[in-house]
Amino acid sequence: ESQSLAQFNKLTGPEPNYQGVATGSSITSPAEQPLIFSQDGRSLVPLRPGTPTGDGFTAVGKKGEMNGFPIDNYGNLLNDQQRLNLTTLGHYDFTRHLRFTYEAWYVHSSVANTASQPYYNTQMFDDVFDGPGQPNGAMELSTDNPFLISEVREILRQNLANAGLPTDKFYLSRASTDYYKGKYTTTTDLFRFVGGLQGDFNAGHRHFDWKGSFEYGQYRSRTKQTELLLQNYLNALNAQVDGAGNIVCAPDYTNAAYPAFSQTCAPLNPFGYDQASGAARDYIQTSATARSVNQQWDLNADVRSTVMKLPAGDWTYDFGYEHRFEETSFNPGGYYRGQE
Repeated sequence: ESQSLAQFNKLTGPEPNYQGVATGSSITSPAEQPLIFSQDGRSLVPLRPGTPTGDGFTAVGKKGEMNGFPIDNYGNLLNDQQRLNLTTLGHYDFTRHLRFTYEAWYVHSSVANTASQPYYNTQMFDDVFDGPGQPNGAMELSTDNPFLISEVREILRQNLANAGLPTDKFYLSRASTDYYKGKYTTTTDLFRFVGGLQGDFNAGHRHFDWKGSFEYGQYRSRTKQTELLLQNYLNALNAQVDGAGNIVCAPDYTNAAYPAFSQTCAPLNPFGYDQASGAARDYIQTSATARSVNQQWDLNADVRSTVMKLPAGDWTYDFGYEHRFEETSFNPGGYYRGQE
């Protein structure tokens, strides 16, 4: 569910006491109960918050007796994960004194996070984001919004008038689980190859053992997630009725610089749950992808032999060389660079 809480303005009341509701800031029933939008968005119903836990944000109660935002529903006990591992090892002896060895590894995995906390608009974030109407702050909406039912509009205006406030706008707090689920998928590919030669020979009445190897490894990761485009989100919320009686976006809007699934503005109904049209969802959503690549090259060579024989064993030496090169790159993609 989404909780859509109708409010005045956080400045009309003190800090939140439970469920993000500031005393004196909410649109209320005659019994002074905070009101939220029904699931179909066509009425206002009393908020049943349960018993506050004392942290100022959460409450507890029996299932069916509360209608606030069920935050515990938006997490994962297990993630959907698929993995493929391929390995091959081998060697080939050219002679008794020369051997080739190799290792090859490949791992592919895909992990999906099916749900997480949604995109919030709430008065609790107003101080962080410079007041209502800002990103993640409470939505600033007109009481003339065409998606409002006339009875609801009257309740909003009456509450505002009773509080001595202008009746042309109100604020809406929302947990938007219906068009932002926090789902993302991460795919990774790991390659690793090691090839080497090893052998031995005699020279100057001495026996020598030697080996050389080359290793290359690469790790690639890609995370893909559906995100909201703030500019398009604000455009879609700014709805009005045209001359033909159709609900449309207010004219002269500017799309976000980063492309959405659709570049045509469609009005968004934020009241209730799952009331947004498919066209509105496509206009406010986009696909964001971040990529990273880690690579390593490693070259090793060494040779060893005996300096002399001692009563306790051979005194040996070993000369070795190693050259290692590592490279890492990360591309957050245009969306996460802030090009929205």
